[in-house]
Amino acid sequence: MKLSLVSILKNFLVEDIDPPAFIPEEVMILKTLNRIQKSAKTKDNIVLELKKILTNLGFSVDEALYYYYTWVQNYRPDAKYADIKKSEFKSMAGLKGDKTTNVGMSQYAKSKIPFKGSNVEGYWERNAKGDDQYVITSFGWYPIYLFRDGKWYKTSEHYSSSTGRHISNTNIGYRGQGITSLTPQEMNQLRSGVPVDRILNDKTNSNLKFFESYVGKTFFTKKDFSEWTNVPYNGGLLVGDFRMKWKLKDVKLENNVIIFECELLSIDKVSYSNKILERDFPLDLTNDLLRKKLEEAIGWFIARKDENYKKLDPYSDYQVKLTDTRQ
Repeated sequence: MKLSLVSILKNFLVEDIDPPAFIPEEVMILKTLNRIQKSAKTKDNIVLELKKILTNLGFSVDEALYYYYTWVQNYRPDAKYADIKKSEFKSMAGLKGDKTTNVGMSQYAKSKIPFKGSNVEGYWERNAKGDDQYVITSFGWYPIYLFRDGKWYKTSEHYSSSTGRHISNTNIGYRGQGITSLTPQEMNQLRSGVPVDRILNDKTNSNLKFFESYVGKTFFTKKDFSEWTNVPYNGGLLVGDFRMKWKLKDVKLENNVIIFECELLSIDKVSYSNKILERDFPLDLTNDLLRKKLEEAIGWFIARKDENYKKLDPYSDYQVKLTDTRQ
């Protein structure tokens, strides 16, 4: 029987409003778990087999526990997982968090499994907009990590060494590794359901406005070089401490990246205590690696100015363009 155009459109609309809970690869994973459960028998054996399946599909084995519990929560004897809609999906929100040591919590955190450590906890929740999200909190404060819609977000700040260890113990990763870094206030906004695009846009505009007040001002920034920096110079490697005098010429936005246009006015070689050893040291900025190192130093200096400390991500939020104006 042929479907009418109205029926076809209705099906499309329903699909758009309530899409499938799983992509085809995930459906295959869950169906395979149905098939192997009798032979594997135990949870540990099923997870071992699951890791092989994920490897063959190009998925991370760190997701093994996540898919195991997703299968348990959404189990269907008939294996018709393709029929499960997003509205029918059962997250792990109802699972009781396993108790674990802080050192051992990584396997839970990376797989987004509810857990309870010492003053650190991971659990699923639903925000005001009805979105499921996995949250990891330290001492019950703002999230140190949040996972939603296939992406991880991490706090850019922490107020104690203990929270710093909690962040490290999760072993999830840091900004620049496919993880978006947000301030604690922004993490709370994200948790409440504010779209991340709006949060990032507001942050960019706020930073841009803040740094516009520094245009035309002159600054000093120190950069040290050693054998480890590996910058070629005069047939060897550049070694020593150097102090740059530079001016912020302009600040602008290009493709959501803040561009700091800076003018290099002078470079002095200095001691560790900043005593001038040689004025107007003739460093050649046509050396691309040297220029990059100097731009990075200026970038870190800018990112830590006043109230914007730690609000800029050097991997994605800004770029320094240094022009040599020395005579």
